[in-house]
Amino acid sequence: MYTPIFTSARLAARQLIEADKNHLLSAIAQRLSLASDEIINANSLDIAGAKTIGTSDALIDRLKLGETRFKSILSSVADVIALPNPVSQVLEQWTHPKGMKIKKLTVPFGVIGVIYESRPNVTVDAAVLCIKAGSSVVLRGSANALNTNRAVVNAMRSGLQAAGCDPNAITLIDSPDRASVTAMLKARGYIDLL
Repeated sequence: MYTPIFTSARLAARQLIEADKNHLLSAIAQRLSLASDEIINANSLDIAGAKTIGTSDALIDRLKLGETRFKSILSSVADVIALPNPVSQVLEQWTHPKGMKIKKLTVPFGVIGVIYESRPNVTVDAAVLCIKAGSSVVLRGSANALNTNRAVVNAMRSGLQAAGCDPNAITLIDSPDRASVTAMLKARGYIDLL
């Protein structure tokens, strides 16, 4: 059921190897900003749903995205853009006695899966950190933030597409079904780090 999602993320990861990650992240930030009203409206639906089922005020506060928190999300994307490129950093190098030059380099993981609860800002934080590191990401947030996560991921995917990148580099498991967690845990050969 989830294999096509994982396969698409794997194919998109290949495109990220040579991509200008900061260009992609700037496009993501721009699309998030343009979609702010839609994202905050989706968040209102999640908050109303959480109140209906008697969710505690503390958990509702974790879920809530207001204008201040949304600005903080955009600021965190700018912070990630400012980070040095973590890919192709030389960790060690030496010359073998037979003259062969050897380097140990940092490389992308490929596909990273992230399972998390409530906080919609984690959706953005996880995605942009994975993109900066040259890896695709498969996100599985909690059911109580599904509307918000859909709106956030749609905006980020739109940014990737506008920047000429495969939008499947950021994918949301768009289901509250707990079987998706098991599917991610068993996705050897598709998800490289969970």
